[in-house]
Amino acid sequence: YFKVPRGETSLHLNKFGAWGADWSDPDSDKLKPTIADVEMSFSPVINDVSDDESVDPLSNIFLLVSCFTDEEARVLVRIQGLSNTVTGQARDSEFKVEHILRLDLLDIGLLDDRAKIQLWAVDQAQNTASWGPYTFEIPNKQTFRMSQARRLAAAPPPVLGLVEESPADLAARQGAPSWV
Repeated sequence: YFKVPRGETSLHLNKFGAWGADWSDPDSDKLKPTIADVEMSFSPVINDVSDDESVDPLSNIFLLVSCFTDEEARVLVRIQGLSNTVTGQARDSEFKVEHILRLDLLDIGLLDDRAKIQLWAVDQAQNTASWGPYTFEIPNKQTFRMSQARRLAAAPPPVLGLVEESPADLAARQGAPSWV
């Protein structure tokens, strides 16, 4: 297949894109995979609760990158700090359509900086596609600590007794008739 993109093209398809079959060499895959629905999220991980103030409560700060490709491919994600050029990357080990990659920003040392991110996908025929580079802001360590403290403070207290008691036992304990 081939694609005629929207916009200024020699075919003057200004408002619509078009797809068509490319039968010039039907036995080979010449199309690069499409990278779509890219999402990024931060996921700070806290250590077990400790009374020791010298231990940092954050054990990891993950950047999770998820995306889809239109065919089975392996994806590489690379992130680079703009002020210090610290670089980290993660890649798929097998060919698949749904990709979730994880980079530990705390381990890389990439906090409190602007960074650029870029993705590459390669299919089994070695056709390569890319997405990006795009820049974004990475918060500092204190911001991640505060977000986890707010999350833990807002969590409701655990409800006890619901697992151990049946509704009849609970009703009997509260003085209600047993048929309730």
